[in-house]
Amino acid sequence: MEFGVFDKSSMEQYEQEVKERWGQSEAYREFMQRQRDGEDFNKSGTCFCRCLQG
Repeated sequence: MEFGVFDKSSMEQYEQEVKERWGQSEAYREFMQRQRDGEDFNKSGTCFCRCLQG
């Protein structure tokens, strides 16, 4: 059985890039708080994108 589809290394790379680029922004802090609070990832991600756009 092949489990390569479960490789999360690229996801971890993207997470690190996002943290480096926007980690100090209010939008990023709000996104992370929503994730910690258990909110839906898509909803909090959409909010993060809207905050970055202005």
